[in-house]
Amino acid sequence: MVRLRRRGDGWPAGRIIAFTVGVLSILLVMCTKLNDYGMVTPPAALRTLTTAAYRVSPHSNRIGLRTEGPALERARDGELPSEGMVLGAVQVPPDGRPVVFLNDHPTTGGYPVVGVVAETALAGAAQAVPGTRVRFVVRA
Repeated sequence: MVRLRRRGDGWPAGRIIAFTVGVLSILLVMCTKLNDYGMVTPPAALRTLTTAAYRVSPHSNRIGLRTEGPALERARDGELPSEGMVLGAVQVPPDGRPVVFLNDHPTTGGYPVVGVVAETALAGAAQAVPGTRVRFVVRA
């Protein structure tokens, strides 16, 4: 015979598994040319990008992996004329915190792009949960 659930009855949930947030290393392919507007990424920004500790922001989604950490210096404030974006592009919005474009990224963007994440690292980037530590590594 089955009885109805009563106030105070518990739900069997099985054993609890601890979840730890690890380090996600992202390989960054640096852009090899100036952008179409003759702007180059400031050397201090590249140094910060490749040496600083970042974390995945809770504001990340299928469009982009947003980061929390030190802001990158920009060569120019504001927006640039829009240009085509690719999967894995690392864009620097006005707040200076890098955003990695993921599957549902826009086709164009108007902020500086400092590089592109290697295709082999994109699945890991897309699956990173908020709080995951992110490191950008230059790949030749």
